[in-house]
Amino acid sequence: MSPSLQDLENTLLTACMDEAAIGMVVLDQQKKIGLWNRWMEKASGLQASFVLGKSLLELFPELAGGRLLAAVEDAANRGLPAILSHKLNMAPLPLYPPSPRQVGDDQRMSQLIIVSGMAVSGLSRYVLLQVQDVTHTVFRERQLRQQTQDLQVRAVELREAQQLAQRASMAKSDFLANMSHEIRTPLNAVLGLTNLALQASPDVKMKDYLEKIHTSGRYLLGLINDILDFSKIEAGKLELENTSFNLQNLMARVVERFAPQAAQKGLELCLSTHPFMAEEVVGDPLRLEQVLTNLINNAIKFTNKGEVVVSVFPAPSPAGEASTQYLQFVVQDTGIGIAGDQIGLLFQPFTQADSSTTRHFGGTGLGLTISKRLVELMGGEIHATSQVGEGSRFSFTARFQKSGPVKASSKLVLNEPILMGLPILVVDDNLTSCQILQETLYAFKFIPTVVHSGAEALSLFARGHHFPLVIMDWRMPGVDGMMASRLLIEKYRNPRGEPRIILLSAYYQEKLCKDARQIGINQCLTKPTTASSLWNTILEVLGKRQVQANPDLLQLPSDTGFLANKHILVVEDNLINQQVAQELLQKAGATITIAANGRQALSQVQAIQVDAILMDIQMPEMDGYAATRAIRETLGMQDIPIIAMTANAIAGDQEKCLAAGMNDYIPKPVDINRLFSTLAKWLTCDPPPPVEVSESSHANKGWPATLPGFHLAAGLTRVGGDQSFYLKMIRQFMQNHSQDITTLRQLLAEQNWQEMAKLVHMLKGLAGNLAAHELQQGAKDLEKAILSQHFNLLPVLLDGLESSMNLTLRSGRDLLNFQQNPPTSQAISKVDVEERERLLKELHDHLTVFNLRANDVFQHLATLFPHHASTPQWLTMRDLLDKLDYPQAITFLPHIVASLNRSVS
Repeated sequence: MSPSLQDLENTLLTACMDEAAIGMVVLDQQKKIGLWNRWMEKASGLQASFVLGKSLLELFPELAGGRLLAAVEDAANRGLPAILSHKLNMAPLPLYPPSPRQVGDDQRMSQLIIVSGMAVSGLSRYVLLQVQDVTHTVFRERQLRQQTQDLQVRAVELREAQQLAQRASMAKSDFLANMSHEIRTPLNAVLGLTNLALQASPDVKMKDYLEKIHTSGRYLLGLINDILDFSKIEAGKLELENTSFNLQNLMARVVERFAPQAAQKGLELCLSTHPFMAEEVVGDPLRLEQVLTNLINNAIKFTNKGEVVVSVFPAPSPAGEASTQYLQFVVQDTGIGIAGDQIGLLFQPFTQADSSTTRHFGGTGLGLTISKRLVELMGGEIHATSQVGEGSRFSFTARFQKSGPVKASSKLVLNEPILMGLPILVVDDNLTSCQILQETLYAFKFIPTVVHSGAEALSLFARGHHFPLVIMDWRMPGVDGMMASRLLIEKYRNPRGEPRIILLSAYYQEKLCKDARQIGINQCLTKPTTASSLWNTILEVLGKRQVQANPDLLQLPSDTGFLANKHILVVEDNLINQQVAQELLQKAGATITIAANGRQALSQVQAIQVDAILMDIQMPEMDGYAATRAIRETLGMQDIPIIAMTANAIAGDQEKCLAAGMNDYIPKPVDINRLFSTLAKWLTCDPPPPVEVSESSHANKGWPATLPGFHLAAGLTRVGGDQSFYLKMIRQFMQNHSQDITTLRQLLAEQNWQEMAKLVHMLKGLAGNLAAHELQQGAKDLEKAILSQHFNLLPVLLDGLESSMNLTLRSGRDLLNFQQNPPTSQAISKVDVEERERLLKELHDHLTVFNLRANDVFQHLATLFPHHASTPQWLTMRDLLDKLDYPQAITFLPHIVASLNRSVS
């Protein structure tokens, strides 16, 4: 008989329950087992045939009074479901016993029992038990909870370790930054004393030892300086200065410093500045120079042939920054290059792109890292691109405050209409050099034509083209500059002497200059050419000079009297500064009382009635800040105008003066117009007309047109155009301060930084009053290095200050002699020619045998030819002689000879 549908359904249901992956038990209302599936048979070891029809309590009496039985009752009677979970060896016992492998505490079998009632005809008559083995799930959950707890503990430990590492790093950086003085001091003493021993020791062998010690010491100092600068940046203790400086001059100075080094390697060193970029900007010139120096030094170091090009031009400024300007600086070379996958290592500390370069070239690997941090502090970014064997390009931007209108240098604007549009032929095989020359000549309002070989230049003239002036490179393939110039002179020079020819060369040699003069070349010019040197050479060759547009000298009337009946107290410790203030103010009608320091000022204001006080800041016994506070607070004098006069250049200086109770602030060197207008404001009177002095007016009164180391017009302006008073100031300076460099060297050897800073500060102010700009800048740089504790820079900066001082003293003597006995041009020429050959030969002989007399001979030369003393070539030679680098000085001597030959010719 075929099975009924009901039988088929029951069979199918039983089969499904047997195949289920969980245990399934069905109980009736008497709690008797009606279904015990195959999973339960395997798990419990009890066959269905044995358990069917038996009750739970009969099989498992341990369940009596337990949770499972109560849950079954609720499901059967009220239909309430339940979920129970427990372990096998925990009461109440489960439906089947544990296997031997599951008896461990961590491996106990866990059960999940789901109890649910099944209604039949609306009544809950059956109960379904679903039994699951969740041992693995529970175990994994326990593991995950433990792992989560472990991770949380490790995260806390990691954060604590990271904080500890950061504190340790900061402590290290703080330690090194604070210890920079102690680290550098003994090495500075070694270098300073070695330098003194070099000058004093006559023994050649001993000098050789000392020179090697000095060279090694400087190298070690450079390494230490990199590490300490990096640590100072890391510690957050490096602050940038904001001061106005001439960007064009800074760029020229940096590039010219590397000219001899590039020439030794046969490299073309080019400088390109945007013709309409602002001359003056506000920023930190020392840090900008540090970045440029590092990049140019690296470019030359890693370049064996080709060129190094340094350029600067305006960069886009973000919207809303009208008071700032961004500049982009680029240093590009044709050196060994860097692999693309190593570019990212360049700016990491203590790293070079290739460890082999570290071994070959040396260094700490910190230069680019420090440059990157400095650029970021200047509000910019630095980038590098490179290709192996093709060279590298480093570029960075920097943010500066605007200091003046964006225009081309007023000194390089052509004022002679007859020269505007003058055609000039540029002949140079270097494309970069051609482009720079072309752009510069266009800015000068000339019309340049560019060719890249001597043959092309000759071809242009052969086809009837004429150029009054030719700028000719020397080293070119095929027809070089000398040959091309000779052929142009022989075939195409007209009776007017055109074309005139300027020969450019990075390999300046005495023989080259002699040969050039013999064939008729008008002038030789050494690369890299700055805009100003090119401009001056062109005007010299053309027989022109720039027309001065400045007004005639305006003398300050001696009877202005705008300060009549005014009593002014001048608080100033320097005698020359006292005299300047006294004479200027007395001419304006004021009565003057002098106090040499703050204590004397307190006594004076209590003894006499004064209308205003001019207060210096740095003075012995009591400085200007303390004196002002005492006048305001102790003496209760609130109405007397106190005006600060100081040579300090530190950011926030004006705010410090005002906070101390001063009314106004005049920086040194004191500008006479600002002094008078400030006094007039606080004394409620009308100032006199402004005082101006032109560049040429002093020459019209019997003075030289220029004086190396001095800006005569600015100096005369500061004394109201009084030439005799200006000469008196120079004479007093020479009498009282000619030994300042010797004193500074003694203080450096003693490491007496405080007294050294005071003397340099005073020297800076005096140089400013005299308009001895090079001496003033040298003193400013030295003072800044002392105050910022860059003691490693002091020997080099002091050497530079000594050169500037020597130039100032020589020019001062020349001016005094010039005033007393103005020489004729004929007498000068005769002396020059007679002395020149003898002194040059003597200088060469002394350099050859390493005789210290070479320094004295060069000093004599500079005295005879003061107009050469401030040129880059002569300053470089002075630097080499000061360092006793006689081998390099012999190599560089042809530059000096050539400059003298040019002036004579």
